Amino acid sequence: MSYFGDIENGVGYLLNGLLKPALGGGVGGYVKTIASFGGNLEDIDDVKEELKRSTPAILVQAKGGPAERQTVGGMYYRRMALHVLLLDSSKRSRVTQRQGSGKPGEPPGLYEMLEDVHDLVVSQQPVTGAGATIAGQGWKLEEETFVPFDKGLQGILIEYSTWVTHTWSMIDRAAEEDLEEAHGRGDDYVGDVKTYEGLEVTLNEWP
Repeated sequence: MSYFGDIENGVGYLLNGLLKPALGGGVGGYVKTIASFGGNLEDIDDVKEELKRSTPAILVQAKGGPAERQTVGGMYYRRMALHVLLLDSSKRSRVTQRQGSGKPGEPPGLYEMLEDVHDLVVSQQPVTGAGATIAGQGWKLEEETFVPFDKGLQGILIEYSTWVTHTWSMIDRAAEEDLEEAHGRGDDYVGDVKTYEGLEVTLNEWP
């Protein structure tokens, strides 16, 4: 599985305790849907199509930038962005959707869901769906944005970021051959982004 799939499934693993107990979550869990999402997180039609399942829901989407090689150890580091959309479509006022009603058995609202997700994600290293750690830094919060959608659906879009590392000697060789060929022609490819085996690599800082 790709890093994208591993990271999305890993976030589901971290958040699994928020699911309702009947769905395999922990005691006090209240979320009905945690799912990977491949559409536009700010497009109401895409989101509603996914929410044929029910809310409260958490939709997860991983995105990545190009990789750059470190000059020591043959490692690649790659910035990964994680978008998490929290959703409530309960038949309540917008204020109650955000703040919760405080009544037992009712969803606690988007604000509490936001805090619960932060507690489980921020500073944690990326993991796979099996809980195995992916080499990288802990997740860092970048931005939170309210997404009002329409009268019956409200959300908060969160963006986290981290750096993950790769060690692929095949990628090293292919990229070095490209650089050697370019230098032989007098070209300068340093800083260019190329793709090898599905991984975007910035040709930069080679020893």
